[in-house]
Amino acid sequence: MELLSLNKPIPESLVESVILKSDGSNIRFGEVLNSQPVLLIFVRHFGCIGCTMQMNSIGPRLKEIASLGIRTVVIGNGDYNYIDGFIERHLLRNKPIEIYTDPTLNIYNNANLKRSLLTVYGPRTWYEFVMAWSKGIGQKSIEGDNAQMGGAMLIGDDLKLSYYYRNKSVANHSDP
Repeated sequence: MELLSLNKPIPESLVESVILKSDGSNIRFGEVLNSQPVLLIFVRHFGCIGCTMQMNSIGPRLKEIASLGIRTVVIGNGDYNYIDGFIERHLLRNKPIEIYTDPTLNIYNNANLKRSLLTVYGPRTWYEFVMAWSKGIGQKSIEGDNAQMGGAMLIGDDLKLSYYYRNKSVANHSDP
């Protein structure tokens, strides 16, 4: 696994990672980058309670991010059939955002994101679940790998990494 370093090009293994579109067809991640800055958000899985919190915080800022010339791309790890439900639940239809998935977790590995069942079932997670429930946020299903943590990256049009964040727990995520 190649290391990620700020202000350096992202590893070729990440660029060459294959992800899935909402119709199940393959696309190379490098094609998604398309010579434009990208805010890349890795969600744990499409039904994740923490990811709902994350989408609630970034959703209102999508137009602002797009106005800066930055594309917002979300990558989950569940089956491609979950993408449409994720879009509907988070009111993302007709918003400046693209959603993909990688059930193999290859792109998560190439992005050096944490995967741990201990993180999912630790005391911090129970606290985060209670806080989410108190805000009316629930989780009905697991739509991907429950042990996979998410993260965020800002990748420039030159493929250099400007920002990198690895989620530390279920509801932990970078501040938009």
